[in-house]
Amino acid sequence: MNIEASVIISFYNKIDALKLVLSGFARQSMKNFELVIADDGSNSSVVNELAQVITGSPMKIRHIWQNDNGWQKNSILNKAIVEASADYIIFIDGDCIPHRHFIKEHVSAKDRNQVLTGRRVMLSKMVSDLLTVKLSARVISKMRLYY
Repeated sequence: MNIEASVIISFYNKIDALKLVLSGFARQSMKNFELVIADDGSNSSVVNELAQVITGSPMKIRHIWQNDNGWQKNSILNKAIVEASADYIIFIDGDCIPHRHFIKEHVSAKDRNQVLTGRRVMLSKMVSDLLTVKLSARVISKMRLYY
């Protein structure tokens, strides 16, 4: 399958949030993409848990990690760009759950020498605390996004 997009997810230690993000990508309407997790030095227990998540996933996921030397997000993003397979790269934070047409809409709107930006919906702490991988799939599938 031809990879249309590489999605680079910036990440640091919030494995429960990342699992929700990955559940959103598992439900994408367009499937020919890869995920590159740009990890800015998560601790070993998180790295081990993430390895298990990646092993159990049917998606193409790579984990790029660097030592924790303070906030070095831009450095790990640059390393992830080098590892990306596709010509088209999408950046997202490790706590932003994508709607089911996220990849499809990006790819259909892309144009040479152009940058796309998007919006997000901020959830309250109460709603965020209620989200689980199973629940987030139902909630996100029912969301109507207006542009």
